[in-house]
Amino acid sequence: MWAAKGWDAAGQEVKVRFFAEVSEGGSRQSIEAAVRDATGGRIPSVLKRELSGEDPVPGIDGIGRWGARAVELVGPPKPGSGLVLLPDTLKTWKGEALPALVWAYGEMPVALVFYFPEAIVADVSGLTEIEISSDSAGTMPLFEPFKRWQMLLEWRAYLGEGTLVCEDETTYGPPDTKRQSVRFRLLGGTALLIARVVGWMGRDEKSSKDRFYRARCEYFEQKHSALAQRYPNLALCTSDSKLFRAKYGAPPTGSVVVFVHGTFSCALPNLVLLDPLPLPTYRFEHDTFQSLATNAEQLVAAIKGYLKPCPVHLLAHSRGGLVALLAACELQKTGFAPTVRTYGTPHLGTPLANMAGRLFNFLISAGRTAAGGVFSWDPPSLAGKLLMKSLLWSPKLPEGLEVMRTDSQVLKTWRFFEKLPFPILSYGGKYDLRTLANGACAYALGEIVDGAFRGQNNDLVVPTSSATAAGTPQPTFASCTHFEYFSNDRIRNEIRELT
Repeated sequence: MWAAKGWDAAGQEVKVRFFAEVSEGGSRQSIEAAVRDATGGRIPSVLKRELSGEDPVPGIDGIGRWGARAVELVGPPKPGSGLVLLPDTLKTWKGEALPALVWAYGEMPVALVFYFPEAIVADVSGLTEIEISSDSAGTMPLFEPFKRWQMLLEWRAYLGEGTLVCEDETTYGPPDTKRQSVRFRLLGGTALLIARVVGWMGRDEKSSKDRFYRARCEYFEQKHSALAQRYPNLALCTSDSKLFRAKYGAPPTGSVVVFVHGTFSCALPNLVLLDPLPLPTYRFEHDTFQSLATNAEQLVAAIKGYLKPCPVHLLAHSRGGLVALLAACELQKTGFAPTVRTYGTPHLGTPLANMAGRLFNFLISAGRTAAGGVFSWDPPSLAGKLLMKSLLWSPKLPEGLEVMRTDSQVLKTWRFFEKLPFPILSYGGKYDLRTLANGACAYALGEIVDGAFRGQNNDLVVPTSSATAAGTPQPTFASCTHFEYFSNDRIRNEIRELT
């Protein structure tokens, strides 16, 4: 059904040494068996952890494994948005059921997504390009109210000793052609590829809100319940300060820590890495599709609604640093004494944001294999990654993401950080893909890595010069990706010693 061609660094076509179409619904057990056949019995360490874990893994697990949980967390369609799981409405040409997720705003369907039943396992060692094609995947008629129909390959490549993971999505050709194929780049070293084919239908809907962030937060609060209690979500204070005080008591005296997460993320996985923190610590969960000004206003309201004027250490990852800086400008006017520490923040923007929908696809695919699997995929985020494809058709991203462009007028007006009347420490990393150093990260290949940064040092998401552009730049961390700052012992120790 599926076939593969490969090319080496010289552009010569070479045989793909092992290629298997895994049936049985592409289950983890059948994928593991195919991997053993491909590697002579060796399972890459990250893959072994993923196969034994509970969280869904892109490229490996289909909707049948995680779809019901996503629906449970996001909820059925209602005013706003929701999900529905269709267990057997769609069929393959063989009559096999294809579970599908339907996403709606209110009661209007916006997108539908499903996985083909097969998984693909291949030894792609030595290949710099691969083409995967099929002449029997079949086509599916586009039906109302959907206007677009797309097939894509959701894939993972385990590199070297299997501790470095590439993750991406690659779009097939027009779905109405008899033979569909997809061709993408690889790095040429030792690598094992696992992939699933995804079908998507949707309308050209734009969203100014991340409809999945509350469900993502709920998932991690359930997964790390003790941590969620230890580090309360300060954003809840803005809706009901009395209830927040009743649950968490009177505000502490002395210094506090507030953690501000990055795009399409949640604070708790980061706090797992930093725990235990000796100072009273809170997290600020927020919708990163909204504007920086909106997020900052919410953060200021949350802090002022619960805490008395005191020293506040704002720890911020990625885009969260921009929110923290804007909030600190207001806090210092009202008796608080803010200090801002940013980690991988695009103070001068990132060229990835110039690529519009490609940035969105990358950001929500990246970082989930970092730091020992702490940034694992949650069902709502995986549903959002697949269903919000309508954003990719727009030349502009939601306002909260568009602001990270390198030509952002908003960021240009902020290039006076060194003059702000509170301490700012900025941290950046750099990672050389050519070294394939041990450690886990995820990134999109091709134009994302090779084209976007054009030789600039970067942490795979943000140029090092941009990350360290605010306040007092700290020494750059070598071999550090955007997703590993809080795995660094020096950073963890510094944060734990805050007073």
